[in-house]
Amino acid sequence: MCRIMLIYGSNHDLILRTLNAFVEASEYDKYKVMLGSTPSHRDGWGYAAFSIIHDNRISRVIYYRSIDPIFTDNEGMYKLIDFIKENDRVLILMHSRAISMGSLNIFNTHPYHYVGKNYSLWFAHNGTMCKDDLVKVLGMKDIEAENLSDSYLLGLLLYRRIRFLSEDEIVESYREVSKYTKTAMNTIGIFTKPNKMVLAVTSSYLNNEIGDDPKRIDYYKLYELYGDDIYAVLSSTVAENIMNAYNKVRAFINELLYISITSKLEKLIVKKFRL
Repeated sequence: MCRIMLIYGSNHDLILRTLNAFVEASEYDKYKVMLGSTPSHRDGWGYAAFSIIHDNRISRVIYYRSIDPIFTDNEGMYKLIDFIKENDRVLILMHSRAISMGSLNIFNTHPYHYVGKNYSLWFAHNGTMCKDDLVKVLGMKDIEAENLSDSYLLGLLLYRRIRFLSEDEIVESYREVSKYTKTAMNTIGIFTKPNKMVLAVTSSYLNNEIGDDPKRIDYYKLYELYGDDIYAVLSSTVAENIMNAYNKVRAFINELLYISITSKLEKLIVKKFRL
């Protein structure tokens, strides 16, 4: 059970306000309470933040993970705030964790970073996957995966499956791995290549077993938000804390967003696919 966020743009004031909404939702999540759980996401947090310049190049990146709760980790937060203020246009993936599977350690703290191909993947997940199935399809032994989270294995499977960053292959790969979903496969992935290509992919997918439970739907649904020079995809609790500051808000489930990042928000292309 986690909270996730993708945010892109140069509206520093609204970015920082959304960041604050993320911290508030991580410290007290009303939907998490409604599900009979504790209110906070306190089992670590992290982010990958990129500076996007005029020719769509990434000029700077910071990658941060901590096992401390986001709402107590002032050092990590100040580092991110300074990065936002120092760069004109930023792209940020953020995650705060409440453990459902896997140990509390820095390795299992999101976002994960996968390398070794001609592209890199930064990846975060909210929900629970069928870990035994992921271990099997990855060809791993149980003892190898004993302390690994289902989320890490999910990202690893996607990274292995996606050979080329084509739209068709990415969409088909997400659809294929969605069959291993136990509760939800809410994800944010940022794909980068040396030739300046930057893609963001977000997925919202609920297993049929929870599809009719309104409390769980409220917890897991994602929101897409547009504002003045800002675009965001937020977990429900985060979105409800800040949506009045945005011009356009849309909730979605069982959908994949394929987002082509450009150096101008008005050129941002968001394609939507059913999962």
